[in-house]
Amino acid sequence: MSLPQFFVSYFVWHYTKAYVQLFSVWRNYFHFILQFFSVGLLLRTLFAPWKRIVDVYQGGFHIEEYFATILVNLFSRVVGFSIRVPLILIGLVLSGCMLMGLGVLYIYWTLFPLIICGLIVTGFSFLYV
Repeated sequence: MSLPQFFVSYFVWHYTKAYVQLFSVWRNYFHFILQFFSVGLLLRTLFAPWKRIVDVYQGGFHIEEYFATILVNLFSRVVGFSIRVPLILIGLVLSGCMLMGLGVLYIYWTLFPLIICGLIVTGFSFLYV
């Protein structure tokens, strides 16, 4: 393969197939973040009791036990909610950062050959000054 043919094939790959491959890699990272923080699962179980800690009312007419059961179950749900919401928010913020990072990556990838050529020209200009 000659040098001009190599550069042509590189630029064809760089500006066609590489964009699809970059998106595929980015999608894997994006999916990883959503799975790592379990955003879908945490949204589905947002109001579920924390660690399934619940109290079961034994029946009968014991008003004190009835309200104690309600209080324990409500407290367990509040704890679960307060732990799940920050994790969901962190996962969504990181997903948003990944989305912005995709735009920056595509801009960088598009300009990368020009940046390299500019750095080479600048290096030669400093060499002969």
